[in-house]
Amino acid sequence: MSSFKTYLQSQGKSQSTVKHYNSYILDFLSWLDQDNVEIENTTAKEVLSYLNALQKRGQENQTRSIRLNVIKQFFSWQIEQNQRADNPVQHLKIRGSKTKKLYPILDKQQLESLYNKYEVPAEDDERANRNWFKTYQLSKTRNKAILSLLIHQ
Repeated sequence: MSSFKTYLQSQGKSQSTVKHYNSYILDFLSWLDQDNVEIENTTAKEVLSYLNALQKRGQENQTRSIRLNVIKQFFSWQIEQNQRADNPVQHLKIRGSKTKKLYPILDKQQLESLYNKYEVPAEDDERANRNWFKTYQLSKTRNKAILSLLIHQ
């Protein structure tokens, strides 16, 4: 198992990640031992059965997805070691395990700059004689007030 750890480290994984991945693989291997299945003969069916067992234990989709990815890496390592010819779980995915993407948060100066650059047209604007101008001006005023409330709260 130490060479699998070396494989993970060569992939650029941190010590903590290597430790967790190793424990996930040991859990998977012990589960296979309970069913008397050899790791070299493991099929996608056994892996799916393991993932279902994890779900029955209360594991969330995100956690099961991480474990599936670790198993995929383990089988890839076995292929490199010539211990098996194929990766039986290469095509498997866990649905509903997407993570939410976090967008960058603006700092106080950026928010102030955004507020100060937001312009409301003045009464003497060159477009003031158009029939849509009053509505446009009111909506811009409303938007600046909302922006002010959001920024200064």
